[in-house]
This record gives sequence, structure tokens and C-alpha cells, in this order.
Amino acid sequence: MLQSISISAFKGFRSFEMSDLRQFTLITGKNNSGKTSLLEALWLHVGYFNSENVAKISAWRGMSAIDSQTFFSDLFHNLETSRVIEIAAKTKDGKAVLTIERQAASTGTLKQDELSRSRAQQSPSTAPILDTLLLRYRRVGAKNPRSVQIRFGPGGLEFDRITQGNMPKCHFLSVTRPMPYEELCMYLRDAIFAGEKERISEALRMVEPRIKDLMVFPVGKTTMIFVDVGLARPLALPFAGEGTRSLLALLLAMFSASGGILLVDEIDSGFHHTILPKVWDAVRSFAREARVQVFATTHSLDCLFAVRQSFAGNAGDEIGIVRLDRTDGAIAPVNYSLEELDTALQMGLEVR
Repeated sequence: MLQSISISAFKGFRSFEMSDLRQFTLITGKNNSGKTSLLEALWLHVGYFNSENVAKISAWRGMSAIDSQTFFSDLFHNLETSRVIEIAAKTKDGKAVLTIERQAASTGTLKQDELSRSRAQQSPSTAPILDTLLLRYRRVGAKNPRSVQIRFGPGGLEFDRITQGNMPKCHFLSVTRPMPYEELCMYLRDAIFAGEKERISEALRMVEPRIKDLMVFPVGKTTMIFVDVGLARPLALPFAGEGTRSLLALLLAMFSASGGILLVDEIDSGFHHTILPKVWDAVRSFAREARVQVFATTHSLDCLFAVRQSFAGNAGDEIGIVRLDRTDGAIAPVNYSLEELDTALQMGLEVR
């Protein structure tokens, strides 16, 4: 579990540090205060072994094309691509640092036994490389860092991926990036085989009380999820409501990321305010059992009230509430304990 994270030269973060992380962290703040960027920094750090994760966060932001002029310059604070991004995190096992550096040309050769190239690059390219983004990950005290690259050449982007060793598990869910339907089917099938179907169904009844059963069936050349709600025939998941799919994705993400991290942008999206406390109850239960650390963002006052209700009592030490404030171009965290959140909500103070 991450205990602290520090970020420098990444997007809106000139220099930033957040410590005393719990199993659950709820992040609030005004628009453009860095909430999503903080999740993206965590995503890159945990997924250091796959350089394609950099392209994914750009795609989720709507950047469908990358050219040699931009070439991920939006990753760098104030677009200063001469700087080196640093994202560092501490766990009980020590500190690990990810650096991201843009280079004008390829400046080294990675060990081929550590890499698996994208399908378009099964063999090294002989064409000239225009730009390179180098991601270097090292554990403090370890001898050799692990590195991957993104190369922009005449044929487009080439990605590296480390395939050796045990890689950390992480899911990133958001309104703009829901869990792909194929992944939902795969993870639900795995959960059913693991005997978790009734537990998941029980949690989903908070959103749709009529749910009796969940099924995964092949339909033609694809696979689909069906929900039995007592009608003449089961409903395909897309017709069971946005809240049902959103909660199912949350639960399956935790089930499949055992011992890892779940990142959720706008966790309250798709849920009526009356069921948010029960949604948090389900998240707490599944995350505890799967030993998953959860980082989530929200703009919703209803979500804060739901957290206060769900984590009241002995569970209060499991969660930290962090508001990101931007002042004079710098982003800083303001930490709230559950008790302080309760006081602020009772006094009508703004904590979002």
C-alpha cells in the first residue's frame, strides 16, 4: 500500500507531496485543481512497466493524434519539456521513483529480454527516430533501474513493455473511461468461477432490487452479460441501467486487482444520492477483502455525506479526505480526518 506520493514537473504539479495515505483516499477540489492529474500520476507510477499507459491517459483526455511537435508535451509542467518529471511513492518496502524525460533522439538500447514490443514492432525499427520519451523506474537502494520508451518515428508511435517479473495491478475508471465491456465479461466470469456471484448480486441489488441472477453467455462471436430481474427473459447489461454497470465495474475492478490499486475519477457518477452510502459500504467491503487501495475523486457534497456515514465509527481511520487547492499556480493538499470532515459538514464549510 502506498504511504505517500510526491510529484514534480508533471502537468499542473510544479512540486507536490501527499503523505499519510490510507487504504481509502477521497480527493476533492475545484475544477482544474489537479484531481484527475493526481490519479494519472498514480496510474503512470504503478504501471511503469507499460509505456503505452502514457498514450492511454492522453487518449482519455481526447487526444486522438500525437505528432512530433506535441509528442506528449502536455505531460510536462507549463509544457517545459526540458524538465524531467519525477513521480515518487513510498511503501513499507521503501521508495520507488519514476522519471519521465523527453529526448530529441534515441539515446540508448534497452535489454531485449526485458521488453515486449507492440504488435506493430516485433523487430527493432531501422528507421530514424524523431523523438523519444524515456520512462525510468528505480527502487531506492536497488542497483539497476527498469526502463521503457515511447519512440516517435516515420511509422508512428512505438511502445515498449516489460514482461518479466510480478507487475502491480491497477485499474483506472472514469466517466470518460468506463471499464471496457470485454473486461467486464472476463472479470465477471472469473468472479463467478471463484464463487463470488451471489455476493456481487447482493451488492447490485442496492441499485436494482429486482436482480436475481447474473449470467455470462456467448452470443455469436462475442460474450455478453445478462441480468435476471424477473422478466420473461434476462436483460443484457446495457439495458439494466448505468448505475448497475457502474457498480459492477467498481466491484469487479477490486476483485481483479487483488493487492493492487483502484483509481476512480468522479466515483459518485451514475448513482442516486440516496444509495451512495451503500455504494461506499460495498466498496469498503470488497476493497478490504481484496486488499485494494482506493483513490477516488468527487465534486459531490452528497458523496462527502455518504463517506461520513459509511466510515463512521471504527472505520474512520481507514479513509483520508484531501482537498486540492491551487494558489499562485501551485497545488497543495489540505487534509481532513473523518472527524474534521464531520465538523466541516455540520458547520456548512466548503470542503469540495
